[in-house]
Amino acid sequence: MLARTLGFAFVFLAALAVSRPAQAAGAVALMPPYISTAAAGNGAAVDAAFRRSLERQGFQVLPASQVSEELRHLKIDPTKPQAIATLAKVRESLGVDYVVYPRILAVGQGAVSKEVQATILVNVAGTSKGSYLHTRQIAQKFSHSGPSTSGAVIPAGAADLAAAELLKGFYEKAK
Repeated sequence: MLARTLGFAFVFLAALAVSRPAQAAGAVALMPPYISTAAAGNGAAVDAAFRRSLERQGFQVLPASQVSEELRHLKIDPTKPQAIATLAKVRESLGVDYVVYPRILAVGQGAVSKEVQATILVNVAGTSKGSYLHTRQIAQKFSHSGPSTSGAVIPAGAADLAAAELLKGFYEKAK
């Protein structure tokens, strides 16, 4: 009985010795979301949702303060839309695998559905300087009870759904 128990213990310890912790899927710089036509609070909601989604998928997401500091250093204005060449410069400067750049194009009532929605676009820059690794745009519907949509902010749950949908193709490519 003791030999059998010791045998199981040896096998268990050997398995522990050769197992490795899960590797991170890669390092990501999450750009501050660009807001075209929406209330400012949408930026924080979308940023938090993208960060949660990326981290759940095993990506190492740089702290927002580090990305913001690098943007200042490179003299990049995050309140303006950014071209792929700029994202490539950020990726190289920070030494990350990917730059994820969400843009909130609009929050308001849909033209066809008449429901409140956030139109969000994401671009992901990888190693190519001339093309995106992944790009996707969706209109995420959400509930809003205010008299007007001008101050509407996408709730966390809807932002999480949007981030997961927007990044799904990227996750498939990055594996």
